[in-house]
Amino acid sequence: MVGKGNKDKHIQTPSVDWVTKLAQELYPPEPPKGEGWFTLSEISEKIGRAQTPTVNFLKKANAEKKKFMHIAVDGRRLVLVHYRIK
Repeated sequence: MVGKGNKDKHIQTPSVDWVTKLAQELYPPEPPKGEGWFTLSEISEKIGRAQTPTVNFLKKANAEKKKFMHIAVDGRRLVLVHYRIK
């Protein structure tokens, strides 16, 4: 005998809003051009210091931090912290 469960063929689709939010967290956008966002290695190269003194300088300067997508030399997509001094 066949069960007498729900015979309705209409299946309600779930909201895809959470999928969009998850994709934005996994793949954040690239940093905007000309707004002063730099990676730690770029900043330490520009000021001619190692990364540890550069991190200490950025903490003292209350630099703004944000994660952006970065394309590596070999084509991999990396999420790196970028800094901007206010």
